[in-house]
Amino acid sequence: MPHPPLLAVAIAGALALATAVETYHAAHQPKPDMSRNAAVTVTPAQQLDRALQALRLDAARDNASAM
Repeated sequence: MPHPPLLAVAIAGALALATAVETYHAAHQPKPDMSRNAAVTVTPAQQLDRALQALRLDAARDNASAM
């Protein structure tokens, strides 16, 4: 069985590490003050979704600039 290209493995590892870091940071954010405005609060899952979306956009931008 052929080995995957080293660059693909490195990119997958970097994405996994970035996801773990974002998850850690999202889980350790200070709790929002619910008394001010409950409609503006963002859940940790939403924070993670936004962070992953930004990471995907950054990766796509990097891939486009590399070509």
